[in-house]
Amino acid sequence: MSSFIGRRTELTEVAELLSRTRLLTLAGAGGVGKTRLALRVASSVRDLFADGVWLLELGDLGVAEPVEDQLAALFGIELDRRHGLGPGLRRFLGGRSVLLVLDNCEHLLDQCAKLAGDLLRHGAGVRVLCTSRQPLGILGEHIHEVAPLGVPATGHPADVTDLVRYDALALFAARAAAIRPGFEVTDANYETVARLCQRLDGIPLAIELAAARLGALSVEQILHRLDDRFRLLTKGNRLALPRQRTLRALVDWSFALCSEAERTVWGRLSVFAGGFDLDAAVAVCGEGFAVDDVDDLVTGLVEKSVVVRADTEDGQVRYRLLETIRHYGQDRLAESGTRAEALRRHRDWFLALAQRAGSEWMGSDQSRITAVVQLEGANLRGALEFSLADDDGGQAALEMVIALCDHRRAWATLGEARRWLDRALAVAPGRTPVRARALATAGWAALVQGDRITAGRLLRECRVLAGELGDAPSQALAVQYSGLARVFAGHFAHGAELLAEAVARQREIGDGPAEQLAFAQLAMARCFGGDPAGRRAVAFVLSRTELRRSPTSHAWWLWCQGVERWKRRDHETAARSLHAALSVRGARGDKVLTAMALETFAWTLAERGDAAAAAVAFGAAEATRRTVGCALSGLRHVHVPHLRYLAAVRAELGEEAYERHHAAGLRSTADEVLAGQLPAEVEVPAPRTRPPAAVNPLTPRELEVALLVAKGLSNKEIAASLVIALRTAESHVEHILSKLGFGRRSQIAVWASTALPAGETRRG
Repeated sequence: MSSFIGRRTELTEVAELLSRTRLLTLAGAGGVGKTRLALRVASSVRDLFADGVWLLELGDLGVAEPVEDQLAALFGIELDRRHGLGPGLRRFLGGRSVLLVLDNCEHLLDQCAKLAGDLLRHGAGVRVLCTSRQPLGILGEHIHEVAPLGVPATGHPADVTDLVRYDALALFAARAAAIRPGFEVTDANYETVARLCQRLDGIPLAIELAAARLGALSVEQILHRLDDRFRLLTKGNRLALPRQRTLRALVDWSFALCSEAERTVWGRLSVFAGGFDLDAAVAVCGEGFAVDDVDDLVTGLVEKSVVVRADTEDGQVRYRLLETIRHYGQDRLAESGTRAEALRRHRDWFLALAQRAGSEWMGSDQSRITAVVQLEGANLRGALEFSLADDDGGQAALEMVIALCDHRRAWATLGEARRWLDRALAVAPGRTPVRARALATAGWAALVQGDRITAGRLLRECRVLAGELGDAPSQALAVQYSGLARVFAGHFAHGAELLAEAVARQREIGDGPAEQLAFAQLAMARCFGGDPAGRRAVAFVLSRTELRRSPTSHAWWLWCQGVERWKRRDHETAARSLHAALSVRGARGDKVLTAMALETFAWTLAERGDAAAAAVAFGAAEATRRTVGCALSGLRHVHVPHLRYLAAVRAELGEEAYERHHAAGLRSTADEVLAGQLPAEVEVPAPRTRPPAAVNPLTPRELEVALLVAKGLSNKEIAASLVIALRTAESHVEHILSKLGFGRRSQIAVWASTALPAGETRRG
């Protein structure tokens, strides 16, 4: 057997458990390392058992073959056909101190449960350690769930010292070096190795099978072929049990142990991405089953280590499928011919969730619905992808993306929101009210990202279509966002007129949440414009106690109050309002609002003569804007005062001190800015051949792709230039757009020419 890697803490925990219980089952998914862990633990405690450690391997035993016969042969005792194993066991075990390891019990649960009970009854000095994909389910059994090996979180910065912290990386490195001598995990390949281990869920067998492919493929090639993992990962240990030699055989065995109903639910559950709760499982998998049946079937799959329970930090019960198990379920679902129907039910469930989230965004349940939307991000994106690909899904895609934009915090960046909107509008060209609403929403997203020209075009198209259809709600939105555009251009009075008209239109329609949003934007316009009506609106809304149940709304109005006080040059009270806005618990997830509040907080700090703190706040605001893809250049109402205060702060501090404090701000949280926790000494960054991570968040490969995009190459041309698959090139471009918060390829070209040092732009 090859060397044992990792699980040091777990070894100690299991050995300690074994000292306190007489029957311990190591349960977990196939290939997760139960047998290796059991044998390692048995080896570490063998001195505690005077009469030895015994191993009974059951993997090759058929379901009809008696386990008693195997144990009798192992112990060398005679099996009494009339009285069974009992008399022989009593004689053999009497007074002995023995540890028996029963390996691979899952297909013989009833026999193993009876045998374990007999062993414990007839031998006071006997302890039993079992490995199984499902617990034995008898009195006195203690269960230890064997989890996959640890892997770095997605987006974790590259650090080769992680080989010590993450057992999955250490295992891959060791097995890879055995296949390809001299192989090491380095800064250059760390991200690829980490992603490979993540995609394989940290399952040791899958990692070992992947490492075995290094004789012919690179790590990157293996990673890109994982969508067909069951064909790729076939080169296993010839000495292993047949079902443990390939990834497919391993999961086939789990599938064979399930009932027909469990297999059906397994396949249907594979449409979920990132997890699910029981209500969602019932909605998607319930056809042909009663609600209680689905609950029981999910529980059965948990017991068989097919489904993993993965509760949230606040105690919500959730479940997920490991990626390998999910891929297998998808294959089986496709074979059944019911994949499209399962995906449609999944889409309908999450469309309804998105619509609830959009409609409740301005309500008192804001915190809870925001948490749900963020938790279900992967499922919402999966449902959108299905709708975009489905011949009849265009309207559903538009409805979902509109609802999620209404919620405001569903997307990682504004660029992501715009890409979904663009795709949905492209597949649903019909002249419908839903399209008119989507055009208005796309105009809003472009506007907030600073793209006024595109926003103007989209809003004009919305007005024309809504007028043709007599669509009053979309007409109101077009007026509202046109008013917002005037505000963003610095024309506060005209913008306020349009927003006041939008408030009246929404009130006439009877759309309460839309009216509240338009009124909030009207108040903001009046506060920036110095209109006393803005002050009155802010005072009125902040006096309402129910506002505090809606964190983002509460923070918005406190920000407006800060802006209004800043405009009146009451900088002390303005700073207090902005400090309060940034302190609202639960509102920090709205990155655009947080960035604007940090920005205006910097203005008040500058006015109060604290240039150092203002520079830090400017840095924190800039870092927050980058995460969401919001550019000040298109927001004149903020950009003009920003430039004025920035120049004043630079002049007061001097360039070197400004850069020092601004750099500290780029690394500071909003809480640190509010607390005034400025680093005592932050060195000015020295010139580097590579841009800092805050400017260039791309991997080396993504940077290569970005530079080729900047040269005007298509995805097909990039694939040919870098000798990679077209699908891989497309994936890289998507990742680049997401990381940089952009919605267009042309923005990548601008970024490459302005954000990167000259040496970088000449690469490729």
